[in-house]
Amino acid sequence: MKLEKLLNEFMCECEYKNLSKTTIRNYNRVLNEFIREVSIENIEELNKHIVKDYINNLPLATSSKNQYLRCIMAFLHWFTEEYEVNMNIKIHRLKEHRRIKYTPNDDEVKKLLAYYNNKTYMSCRNRTIISTFVNLGLRCSELISLKTNNVDLEHNIITVHRKGNIEQELPINKELKLQLTKYMNRYKVDSELLFVSKNGNELTIPNIHHMLKKCGNSKISPHSLRRWCCTKMLRDGVPIVFVSRYMNHSSIEITNSYYADVKAEDVRDYW
Repeated sequence: MKLEKLLNEFMCECEYKNLSKTTIRNYNRVLNEFIREVSIENIEELNKHIVKDYINNLPLATSSKNQYLRCIMAFLHWFTEEYEVNMNIKIHRLKEHRRIKYTPNDDEVKKLLAYYNNKTYMSCRNRTIISTFVNLGLRCSELISLKTNNVDLEHNIITVHRKGNIEQELPINKELKLQLTKYMNRYKVDSELLFVSKNGNELTIPNIHHMLKKCGNSKISPHSLRRWCCTKMLRDGVPIVFVSRYMNHSSIEITNSYYADVKAEDVRDYW
């Protein structure tokens, strides 16, 4: 069976399952590269040695190689299920050297929140965006897609469309409620989106990164603020099962890995 034909079927299956646009785009890019590089037309010619050789020769970091491998294995798993065949291709992920990822400390977060005031639309919007990242731990794509009607200040609930096409209600604490109230009451935006550009256009991920970099700490990103939110919950004693569900992690192992990134200053008071 032709690999290109099967890839088209697989991409249709991904769309049918309503996977995120980012996931579909990554599958399409990685699998097209793979098919082009291995120079094999039929899937019957494929074996684990060809896949391993392809992965080993990628000029990428180990973590990136594992991302490629996940895409390829997802495609092969779909094929074996769809056509009820056994290709006998089982390949384990490459062992990664785990590095501690940057997470801002509490003082850096306070300084970040204080950078923007509420005197203009842009400043108030930016401060609200940062407060939302800090207090809810959202992914960048989740924040950009927030709509005004997702915010229920009366019941202190915000509905988030999360990764995996899951809708989740998250609690709004007093700090975030105060900031959201200022933003939504002072500046009425002619858009169903909660956060838009000065011209009323939808924000992009580069827009958000640029806004954060202007605050003076080039290491801070939406995901580092998500990590801060997660580690703070763990430090505060929230059960890891609850944290994992709250953060919308795909497995509890991901949440557990955040323990490895707790820095010395985080535990100094407990010694």
